Amino acid sequence: MGKPIHWRVLHGKKDYYLIFGKSITEEGRICEAMARRVSAALDAATFLERSVFLTTGGVGRFPPSEASLMAGMLEDHGVGPTNILKEERSRTTLESVIHCATIFKSLTDLDAVMVCTDHYHQFRCRVLLWLLGIRTLSIKIESGYKSSGPLLWGYYYLREFPALIFDCLLLGPMLVWINRRGRRTAV
Repeated sequence: MGKPIHWRVLHGKKDYYLIFGKSITEEGRICEAMARRVSAALDAATFLERSVFLTTGGVGRFPPSEASLMAGMLEDHGVGPTNILKEERSRTTLESVIHCATIFKSLTDLDAVMVCTDHYHQFRCRVLLWLLGIRTLSIKIESGYKSSGPLLWGYYYLREFPALIFDCLLLGPMLVWINRRGRRTAV
């Protein structure tokens, strides 16, 4: 975060909490993983008035969008609509990262970006954001191990490595193409 809190507040800087979605239930309700991610973001937000929450996730197999459900949960916990941004186009982690990086690059009041997702997912999200020029911090989040069980939780961890390689293979040529066109950043 760099500068002391009083400097950041005086200069209108805000912390952004990027909350990644996860598939919703058949009934259109928030799943346990999304509830954990939103709760972790709320717990980490020290000063709500200088915190902005960016929820990301489009409509998956069942409506509504993941982003809108998480935004509703934030509002239920007292976060004002002016402190909530929704990115509702993405259907994958890579799409979320690309769309959110575009949003972050357009902001003038950005101080820090906190990635709010499960432990198994944090490394991939942070690496992809870093490749797009967004520096991030991770936040503490309650583990979903108990509710998922060892096999499913292990599967979540194991799939992240090939997913990161796949995402980098897709993102790499895009970064080269953009850099050859003379732009400094990918978004």
